[in-house]
Amino acid sequence: GEMIDRIEYHVEHAVDYVQTATQDTKKALKYQSKARR
Repeated sequence: GEMIDRIEYHVEHAVDYVQTATQDTKKALKYQSKARR
């Protein structure tokens, strides 16, 4: 069971990481579009 627990743990953290990265990307795009004006 330990291996499965580890996989679930990593999957949960991967999801958090992707969500955070997506938010950061959106912020970066907003700043880029503002800088272009």
